[in-house]
Amino acid sequence: MVTATMNPTAATRQWQAATGTGLLRIGAGLALLRWRDPLIRASGGSPSDRVVRGVFTYFAARDIAVGVSALLSTRPGADVSRQVAAQGVADAGDTAIVVALVRSGRLRPMQGAGAAALAALTAAVNFTTSWRLHRD
Repeated sequence: MVTATMNPTAATRQWQAATGTGLLRIGAGLALLRWRDPLIRASGGSPSDRVVRGVFTYFAARDIAVGVSALLSTRPGADVSRQVAAQGVADAGDTAIVVALVRSGRLRPMQGAGAAALAALTAAVNFTTSWRLHRD
């Protein structure tokens, strides 16, 4: 939570985390919408597969929403560390969804494993960032 009584350095870190992740999420969501088909192919899937296409559309819309939520967490009374933890939960969910797509044969194993690893890594980074912000 960014407050007027907070240590200025901690408040700056909270603001930077919220705005940085917010803008990054919005950008990622817009990129997923704009380049959905090439990203599906790069992940080892087929753009004509309605399930995969729907999942990538969901990822895009969710990232935009999470980005807006992150930007709103800079407002007084909001909890930045909690919002960043929510991003970690979203990324952990992405990991499970990508693994399910690989196991169902909708994504090729090698590319799907890379996408799952990326989602798991971003989840870990978000959880670590949230923990550090909460300590401030």
